[in-house]
Amino acid sequence: MDLQESLNAEEQQIVGIADPCSNDVLCGRGKNVNKHPGNQFFQSLVKSMRVEYVCSQKRDKPKFAKRIVNNIRNLDPPGRFLKLDTNTGLWYDIGNKKATSKTRQALREGAPELEGKRSTQNSNALYN
Repeated sequence: MDLQESLNAEEQQIVGIADPCSNDVLCGRGKNVNKHPGNQFFQSLVKSMRVEYVCSQKRDKPKFAKRIVNNIRNLDPPGRFLKLDTNTGLWYDIGNKKATSKTRQALREGAPELEGKRSTQNSNALYN
């Protein structure tokens, strides 16, 4: 994403969105959010990178979240990370910083189980 696209994404935080597109990632909880096509695609990206994320060094972990956010933002039409304003009923783009933070959180979900399996496999390899 170049500087102009980044500025456009930041400007969209101000503009309310009535109807999210299929590539948008909706922030929040619940069945409607989880069933949204953009959220399903987002979760598939997270799932596909989670093992590599868990196995990577701490300094490399932010790169995975940025890669996912950029992937969503570069779709056609561009995906946005949206949060609902319950007062207006409109959606607002949360910006790249919050989107990256939420993506890192999604990558960490389930990570302890993966790390536990990895350490068990490493221990078994030592004793076999």
